[in-house]
Amino acid sequence: MPKVGRLLLSFQGLLWTVTLATAAFLCVTPLAQELWAYYTWDRVPCWYSVVIDRYFFERDGVRYTGFTHDFWETFDPQIGRSTGSSQMPPADRICYVNPGPPRRAVLNLDAHQRLDHAAPRLGIATLLIVAAAVMSRAARQRRPAAAVDPAKGTSHG
Repeated sequence: MPKVGRLLLSFQGLLWTVTLATAAFLCVTPLAQELWAYYTWDRVPCWYSVVIDRYFFERDGVRYTGFTHDFWETFDPQIGRSTGSSQMPPADRICYVNPGPPRRAVLNLDAHQRLDHAAPRLGIATLLIVAAAVMSRAARQRRPAAAVDPAKGTSHG
């Protein structure tokens, strides 16, 4: 088997592959979601309340409340139909709403500009990489040293 194939099948290779894939997922997914929403989601007029930090929009005659400001945040499962029959104030923004279930909505497509919102994900990714480095080093130290044949100058192992 080629050396690269053996490395990927080794514990360290698997550890680093999973770690880096997870870190990339955590850090790149919000940016990809933003791009996807820009091209495929519906642009819907909405009203944002600074007082309660929520936004409201209507779709197919149903009023919804949204909590997710950008894709660095996870979608709140509580988003849904608003209760109350009061008239909605005039829209002051545009929200992006999934053409499927309207509970997937986002107020801003600014994840690429708001990297300060990425801190929790970057922190988790950093912890994963540090943990992988510690585990990799521990695995390397536990491996027995290869025996060297002094007559031939080669190792057996």
